[in-house]
Amino acid sequence: MNTDGSGAGAPLVSVVVPTFNRTRFLPEALASAVAQTYAAIEIIVADDASSEDVRATILSRFSDSRIRYQRNPRNLGMGANCWTALSRASGKYVATLHDDDMWEPDFLASLVPALEVDESLSVAFCDHQIVDEGGVLDAAATEANTRLWHRDRLAPGTLRPFAEAAVVWQAVPAAMAALFRKSAIDWADFPPEVGTYYDVWLGYQAARTGAGAHYEPRRLTRYRVHGQRETCSWTSAAGHLKAMRQAEFVFGRYLEDPALESLRAVLGGLYARKAISLAGALIDGGATDEARRILRAAHRRTPRAELKAALLLTVLPSRASRGLMSTARRLRNLVATEP
Repeated sequence: MNTDGSGAGAPLVSVVVPTFNRTRFLPEALASAVAQTYAAIEIIVADDASSEDVRATILSRFSDSRIRYQRNPRNLGMGANCWTALSRASGKYVATLHDDDMWEPDFLASLVPALEVDESLSVAFCDHQIVDEGGVLDAAATEANTRLWHRDRLAPGTLRPFAEAAVVWQAVPAAMAALFRKSAIDWADFPPEVGTYYDVWLGYQAARTGAGAHYEPRRLTRYRVHGQRETCSWTSAAGHLKAMRQAEFVFGRYLEDPALESLRAVLGGLYARKAISLAGALIDGGATDEARRILRAAHRRTPRAELKAALLLTVLPSRASRGLMSTARRLRNLVATEP
């Protein structure tokens, strides 16, 4: 096929660029989308009710007719903003490019052909670089990141099935380095509890049907590490608790899905760790009753000794339970091994 997307009938790719009060890096993100060698794209700037005037300060710099601007009347949050924009996009294929990241010029041209050749593939994705606030490559962090998400274990080309890679390893960088076949995703299935885990949810949706994936090991995306990243909000007590609630929900959903039955043993262990972490944070905040309810529900889902032990801690006096839970979390982190 024509890989530059310029020919008649070239499939349209919808590129969603979510943004919210973070215009500092947005011009670079948009410039990298406009510079794609694959031409058949629409670029949707999904403004999540920013107080900044994104249209006047940023979009006015670009004359490309492929750029469209849409603004939510109220803030939806990162996950819902992205999911809503993706679900309404017109393209045969969809991708997200966060407003602080960048694509290499041949990102789309490298991934579209694999999906066009094999209609049984739901996603094509690649590896990515880590850059600092100024855009300078961090080679050591890049290599460590590849290992962290186990992309060093993936063979180039077709992966079938890829549920383990998607939901256990979380190897599909859906937020900025993946291209999805829009028809392969159940867009009606986005519980609000998923929140900022929307990218993990996309990988799950793409994999749960048994479809295949295409992996390109080249690093065709640059992920920027800086102090305004969405995940930085997780360092606050409230943000961390919110993220842990989302993780517990997502992994609980995995356990309930018959399509992931073959992974139930390993997912059960991962889910137990998420539930215990959430319960520990709730106990630290004095919400022992809620922690107890979560642990009981988790134990019903996947009976495990560590969940039972954590549940027993919730009947102790609050000071003792907090101390023991903190010790248990430290020990768990010391002995925990990645699947």
